[in-house]
Amino acid sequence: MKRFFLVSVVSLLLFNLFSVDLTKIKEGDSKTSVIKQYGMPFKEIKNGKFEYDVWFDKKDIWMASFEDEKLISEPIMLDDFLNSLMDLRNAFDDLADSYTTNPNSYATETEQKEKINKTLLNSIDVTITECKIYNKTYDPTAGYKLKVKNNSDKIITKLTIVIYFYDKKGKIFFEDQCPLIDSESFSIPSNLKPNYSVLIPEYSSSYYSVKGMDIDEWDEGKVTFEVIELE
Repeated sequence: MKRFFLVSVVSLLLFNLFSVDLTKIKEGDSKTSVIKQYGMPFKEIKNGKFEYDVWFDKKDIWMASFEDEKLISEPIMLDDFLNSLMDLRNAFDDLADSYTTNPNSYATETEQKEKINKTLLNSIDVTITECKIYNKTYDPTAGYKLKVKNNSDKIITKLTIVIYFYDKKGKIFFEDQCPLIDSESFSIPSNLKPNYSVLIPEYSSSYYSVKGMDIDEWDEGKVTFEVIELE
């Protein structure tokens, strides 16, 4: 309780008497020089190897972050920092709302498919070379392997398909979205040159496993697919 009282008193004194202008501080400035010029910060919060130093002036609270005794970001008002976090939260809320109002996530993808260049689409051969239940004796898992051939004169930088699985009544009961080519990914091929072909997954002993599907419902091997992204 005494400690809390002392901290409160000190903070009030600093808030009313200590005025700083951190707008001239730039990235790369040393912590020693900043403290020498502007005084010690009121408190220091350690988080891993980063340190967040907080200064009070008469109107605002400033934050500056240091690493290895060097300023790594220019000081920012705490109010601005909190507003940025709120904007980020609102952006995620808007994204969540868009999925809530459109529960069929593939509806938008179907609309995008209509914009795919049909000439390019007809020049891409996607073949499901194997589709079955693997490891039946000890860990049954539905999976598949594919092959993609680029017969166009363009480099393919993005290719995504949706695979539809059929039950024993001949109806679709599950689907699996599968990116095959993506220039922004490190786990799958980044591009496919004209006349090139590629096996996906890369190694013959590997396969793409299907997560969340009830394999007892599946009429093993019965699938279809459609291309939803092609660039």
